[in-house]
Amino acid sequence: MTDGEWRVLSRSLVFDGHPWLEVWTEDVLLPDGRQVDAFYRLEMPEYAIVVALKAGKVAVQRHYKHGARTVGLHLPAGYIEAAETPLVAAKRELLEEAGLAAERWVSLGKYVVDGNRGAGAAHIFLAHGATHEQAPASHDLEAMTLDFLTLDDLVAAVRNGAVPQLAMAAAIGLAVVELGYVEPHFANPS
Repeated sequence: MTDGEWRVLSRSLVFDGHPWLEVWTEDVLLPDGRQVDAFYRLEMPEYAIVVALKAGKVAVQRHYKHGARTVGLHLPAGYIEAAETPLVAAKRELLEEAGLAAERWVSLGKYVVDGNRGAGAAHIFLAHGATHEQAPASHDLEAMTLDFLTLDDLVAAVRNGAVPQLAMAAAIGLAVVELGYVEPHFANPS
């Protein structure tokens, strides 16, 4: 074992909700030699999130998410299909959900949702120079509206709770850092 890694000794499937969710228990060996039995792990599909910039504004969707039980602001995102790379999935989702394509893409990283249980991983991308290519595709479970917000308005939306998903808020935060954004009241402190 390397620096602090746990070694999986055995695994048992507790719940099979494939392809959306599998719950496993794992017996693991810790680096110090102790054994932990029945450590739960959630396996869910990986997905891509896109912070897309069009003429200096970010593409956002307003729609309901049942997990959060609320209507809020979301970024174009979706599951990575079996034959796709994360970037190919991000490009597909941006085109499907927002009708946009972009000329320059920057990976902002891959992040596991829950450090203890797994629960899928988000691949986050910043897309520069987005242009309108087609009408957004409507999904049968989502009635959404597409809008474009300035970074100021988007940061304010995160702060006031209008962005209910942590992964979306994190993607926005990573984009803000990548872009070197400074909020106006921090740029000119009084």
